[in-house]
Amino acid sequence: MTGSQVARNAIWNLLGLGLPLVVAVFAIPPLVRELGIDRFGILTLAWAIIGYLGIFDLGIGRALTKAVAQRLGSGAASSEPDDPHLPELVWSAVLITFVLGLVATLVILPLSGWLSHDVLRVTPGLEGEMQRAIMTLGLAMPLVLGTAGLRGVLEAHRRFELANAIRLPMGVYNFVAPLAMLPFTRDVGSIVVVLAVGRALAWLAHLLACFRVMPGLRRWPRLALGRIGGLMRDGGWMTVSNVLGPVMVYFDRFLIGALVSLAAVAYYATPFEGVSRLLVIPAALVGVLFPSFAADQATRPEQARALYGRACIGTLGLMFPAVVVVSAVAPELLRVWVGADFATHSTVVLRWLAYGVLLNSLAHVPFAYLQAAGRADLTARLHLIEAPLYLLGLWWAIDVAGVQGAAIAWALRVAIDALALFALTHRVGRLPIDRGAAWGTALALGSLAIAVLDVTPSLAVRLALAAGTLAVFGVTLWRWLLDPAGREWIRARLAWSAGR
Repeated sequence: MTGSQVARNAIWNLLGLGLPLVVAVFAIPPLVRELGIDRFGILTLAWAIIGYLGIFDLGIGRALTKAVAQRLGSGAASSEPDDPHLPELVWSAVLITFVLGLVATLVILPLSGWLSHDVLRVTPGLEGEMQRAIMTLGLAMPLVLGTAGLRGVLEAHRRFELANAIRLPMGVYNFVAPLAMLPFTRDVGSIVVVLAVGRALAWLAHLLACFRVMPGLRRWPRLALGRIGGLMRDGGWMTVSNVLGPVMVYFDRFLIGALVSLAAVAYYATPFEGVSRLLVIPAALVGVLFPSFAADQATRPEQARALYGRACIGTLGLMFPAVVVVSAVAPELLRVWVGADFATHSTVVLRWLAYGVLLNSLAHVPFAYLQAAGRADLTARLHLIEAPLYLLGLWWAIDVAGVQGAAIAWALRVAIDALALFALTHRVGRLPIDRGAAWGTALALGSLAIAVLDVTPSLAVRLALAAGTLAVFGVTLWRWLLDPAGREWIRARLAWSAGR
């Protein structure tokens, strides 16, 4: 893809992922007020289940994106309407995800009563609503899992405008539908039924979009179950990372609650939830790059390497200014957002987490490159090694330094993770480490800036330091990190904007 295509598709992804978060900011307060804390807690669990249980497609969705993109990129499916192999592969993957969803349904339904009454400790009187919500979500699992595979087909064809034309309204629907139900009922079980209906409509919309993109799917489904083994193998390794990743992200809160206090959990989790929203930027970019990496590595390796390098530089260029600005105004930002108490306890935490977010955003690119290269086993093995070491280090850091220790431990973990992923990508893809001194300068500059900002009480001085840091970074990016083609592309975009 050209730089313009990458940028356009990334903007589509950013809209699809980001706008529902904006809607959530306005929808959540009235939902909390009208439903009450307990019922709203059930609703948040429903949202979490819809989002997290998607991992039980065993990575089939992303593995299908890789397989279809590789076949399209190789030219094997150049006359796709007459090619039987892609539709067979897609229908086989859809069947597998549907079966996995049925298995999830058969597991969830018998456990719904036990989960509602014994495990989740629901407020007396709300157990019935909780159980109905869980049962409804269990029945929706085949469609929830099946949607990932169909979306993977759209992304493999680089039809991100279609994929996000569905994702965006569905993301908004998750928050608007409960609001629309409030005049009629406060029963969360009924509200979750409406959410499940939305998931069914999303599955149907994805299917119709796939019919448009891949006309061969309209014919009577034929299966190629013998070819599903490769998808299961790739998807299984991807699932390891998909399971361990959230564990390493959220386990710190349980440890803080056990070793410090529940108030300390709030002082840590609140800035984390805020600053981690910046990761929607690399997520939107990597979602676009993944099918291109998969398609180009076998037949156009030089193009894949060039795209990889520009993606790393682009991610740094987008995330570095955001992290420096957040660090510069951290106490004021927290004071306005959640109050002076949080500003006192969470400012240092926010700055460490912001720097960790910068490093983690860079790691998105080699992570996607490795998985697109069919080496999801490497990312999975890295996380299998990393998880127990991190959890032990996290325990020690919290015991010694409380919430600040947790933030430092997370930042160090993502730094090591990023270094390991870049090293693995260098080995697998034989990617030369170009402009290493400039990369080191940029990251060292960020470290130094955040350290200085942390000991500078005056807002005016912090803003001046941030401006100076960004100026030096801009020069470093332009002169030493960007290649001539990258500089020319930016000049062309600026000239086009000026003309407009």
